[in-house]
Amino acid sequence: GCGGRVQGRHPLQTSDALGAAASQLGAEAKALAVHLNKELGASYGKVRRFFQVAYGLPVSRSGACKAVMRAGALAEPSYRQIGIDVRRSRRLYPDETGWKVAGRLWWLWAFVARRAVLYRIRRGRGAEVPMEVLGKDWSGIMGHDGWAPYDAFEDALHQQCLAHLLWRCGHLLEGATRGAVRFPRAVKALLKRALAL
Repeated sequence: GCGGRVQGRHPLQTSDALGAAASQLGAEAKALAVHLNKELGASYGKVRRFFQVAYGLPVSRSGACKAVMRAGALAEPSYRQIGIDVRRSRRLYPDETGWKVAGRLWWLWAFVARRAVLYRIRRGRGAEVPMEVLGKDWSGIMGHDGWAPYDAFEDALHQQCLAHLLWRCGHLLEGATRGAVRFPRAVKALLKRALAL
């Protein structure tokens, strides 16, 4: 009866905003938006449509985008620590694969260590990316395919991926004739014996 304005608040609310800014997503809905966009590849428009159809929640594309960006900001300290853990690792398995950014070819780099996996999306596929992640003096054991940029780590011990080498042998055998089959067959047999051992 005092005429004062009272507004309740739940501990899980993300904001006290009212009016146009009152639209909020809770922590679980934000996590679902991130999952839909980053793991399942749903566009922000499809994330918006999902929330509308599944839950009757009016979520804008920009709202879904902001939820993903906020989650990324919250994860930044953990991401930095993963980078430190990977850099300190004594055994590492890097690889890269094509990745589309705005319809253009970029590269998704993965650096797999015993306790952590670091991902980087970069425009290039050269030695500058692993150098950025590990530093040029990284000197552990690196298992990788035959991609030349990994050879830039001169202090590291390198282990070529045997599956890639077997694939190359098979590829050589497809086009080989007569005596040219001897070498890839011998290498393939040696690698298979090594794997069996």
